[in-house]
Amino acid sequence: MALSSLSSALRTAFAWLAAVCVIAAAFMATEVVVFALSDGRWPNEVRSPMAEFWGLFQILWEQNPGEAAKHLLQQSAWEFAHVDPETELNLWRIYYYVPGLSAHVIAAAVLVLAWHWVKSADVTGWIVVALSILLLIGSSTYVSHAIHCTGPTWLFDTLLRAYQSPFNEMSPFWEDKPITAGGAFLVMQWTFSVVGVGMAWRTLANRRDRATF
Repeated sequence: MALSSLSSALRTAFAWLAAVCVIAAAFMATEVVVFALSDGRWPNEVRSPMAEFWGLFQILWEQNPGEAAKHLLQQSAWEFAHVDPETELNLWRIYYYVPGLSAHVIAAAVLVLAWHWVKSADVTGWIVVALSILLLIGSSTYVSHAIHCTGPTWLFDTLLRAYQSPFNEMSPFWEDKPITAGGAFLVMQWTFSVVGVGMAWRTLANRRDRATF
């Protein structure tokens, strides 16, 4: 009986893990497709700077483990881009760092739990779940575009640059402010993440008691 229960628990855990991984990957694929459609150019390059850095990481680890880990985490785990074949210019690129991947996994877990705990007729619950997922993913998505910026920039910041908003790094708006644009955006990102997790937690916890799963 004990072995049967353990086997059943392991199968359930594996099914949950597989579902979360597939949904997280689907979220990433959707983002890439949406960005490519908005730009008009499909991705022609996929790379993993973290994997490329692994050889150097092993060497640095022997000298200074702390710095080695720091440099490793500064690398993006995945990048999807459209690179001009003639000039090799990055026309657009989406970066997935470890915090961003973590946010996607959490968002996927929220959706899996909602699928089991939120009733299909519970419109309010599903709206809150959708908003929490958007906040989690949106708060951790970094992109670059050749027209507006040259490096990885938070999605919201990139959109502001695209519409020539005064709220960007180089704007005089920030000259007499006690906080920089980067600091303000970082606060916004953490706020969005915390609010997203809080919304999801409250919604799912309130519906867990009447769940059948």
